Amino acid sequence: MKLSKTSLSSAAVLVFLGLGGCASIPAPSVPEAQFAELSCSALRAEISQAEETRRIAEEARRNSWQVILPILVVVRYRHADNAADAAGERAELLGRTLQQKQCGEPQRAVS
Repeated sequence: MKLSKTSLSSAAVLVFLGLGGCASIPAPSVPEAQFAELSCSALRAEISQAEETRRIAEEARRNSWQVILPILVVVRYRHADNAADAAGERAELLGRTLQQKQCGEPQRAVS
């Protein structure tokens, strides 16, 4: 499948917008190597943050198909659009060639 620059640009924009949801998953603030140095209250706060991060990440995972589907639709639409244009141009070129060879009018497909 040959993709145009427009198709690739559209897909890239959708990926960028879709991946914006990933940016909302909080990153841990304290490295694991420092856990032993944390107070009990700080450990509880880190546990709460880790549980919240897990909840957010699981929600993002459940909704990840919503990012891919629009990309597939755009890519497939662009591919079909390009194929339709190419087929139209080919038919016109074939028609001109047919006329140049004086073969008569091209037969039209009945829909």
